[in-house]
Amino acid sequence: MNSENTGICLIESGDIFLHEKQLTLALGCYERALTLNLSTKLLTRLYNNLGVTYKRLGRLEDAKKLFENGINIDATHLSFYANLASVFEMQGNLKHAQRLLERALQLELRARDALKLVEIYQKTQQIQSALKLAVTLTHHFPEVYDTHLTLGNIYASLKQFEKAMPHYEKAVTLEPNRTQALNNVGIAYKELGYDEKALKAYPAVIALNPNDSAVYNNLGNLLRQMANYDGALQALEHSIKLNPSYADAYSNIGAIFKEQKRYDKAEPYYQKALTLSPHHINANFDLGLIELTKGNYTVGWKQYEYRLRMKELLAKTYQ
Repeated sequence: MNSENTGICLIESGDIFLHEKQLTLALGCYERALTLNLSTKLLTRLYNNLGVTYKRLGRLEDAKKLFENGINIDATHLSFYANLASVFEMQGNLKHAQRLLERALQLELRARDALKLVEIYQKTQQIQSALKLAVTLTHHFPEVYDTHLTLGNIYASLKQFEKAMPHYEKAVTLEPNRTQALNNVGIAYKELGYDEKALKAYPAVIALNPNDSAVYNNLGNLLRQMANYDGALQALEHSIKLNPSYADAYSNIGAIFKEQKRYDKAEPYYQKALTLSPHHINANFDLGLIELTKGNYTVGWKQYEYRLRMKELLAKTYQ
């Protein structure tokens, strides 16, 4: 068997092991293939798949080197750019990851690569760039769930829920068994003031994913805002049962008791939320108000100021 045929057998065996997540076996096949004299086409495939194996094994520098070598061999191979971008993202170099994905999109607009670039734009507070690209994606891939979910989420982050809603609804029609868009429909209805419509969205979400603590938290928060405190408490307690480390749920239970002026019962829930998430904005703010009502002005004002600082920061984020 010549080198090319041997290489094909080794690479295909490695691909099977990689698919089955048997990384050590995949690595052995690929590294043996690497010693052979292979055609450019086969070497391109080997560099990509061995690079993916290295990446999954945490050998990021080895993966980076292979993906870079792959680009030198074939500068039009999209997977090299996407995979190299993911390595840089894992290393915290979002600027370089962004450049690689932008280069990939110049070669071909693929939904997966573009959605990853949108995510990086959001992480680096380039909201208008994220919005522009997400709009483009819904035009080019109108039947892809994640494009509409992503655009809806960007509009929601900008508090433009009336623009987010049709994209959430479109995502639900495309894949009715996925819960995130359906859950976000309920949140958007709530933010738009349609509490009853929001409430009607949650049974379907819970039926699809009965163990999602975030869904019960959102339902509890909605019921709290509708002054259905018993129902809210039941939903939030169930959220904590599903996820005992969920700071939002503790904070929302605290809010129930705060609104009922039962400050002694509210305080431990806020304290628990802050133990789990020390920078929790609502817990800091509401606990600060409770301390102020108790006459603890130094502590209360410190926590109250934290909320004001965070609001200013978030306002700057979306300019």
